[in-house]
Amino acid sequence: MESSEAMERLHSQRILVTGAASGIGQATALRLLNEGAAVMGSDIAADGLATTAARAAGAGTGGRFTTCEMNVADELSVIEGCAAPSTAWAAWTHWSTPPACCAPRTLTRPGPSSGIRSSRST
Repeated sequence: MESSEAMERLHSQRILVTGAASGIGQATALRLLNEGAAVMGSDIAADGLATTAARAAGAGTGGRFTTCEMNVADELSVIEGCAAPSTAWAAWTHWSTPPACCAPRTLTRPGPSSGIRSSRST
């Protein structure tokens, strides 16, 4: 069982996780939820996102998980996907893995909450 400190480590952080429908992306989303973050899971596979949402709900963290269907290989899809959460989900604070198709300027929204933190391994 996780300590309550670990479960609250990411409290108040909003993290967008790409590839959240399966594999490492799904595991990352579930772990971040377990550590207290609010997570926007994105993927091209809507069925897989539904599975991740069900697993989050089963773990009692579903209230902090929402989904966004987007194709990270398509810049327009990413721009549209990132715009949608700005009204429904407020501003996110971190990316788990920024889409490789986009320059950092594409991912920044104007406004007081646009301080997106991301890291990219090359």
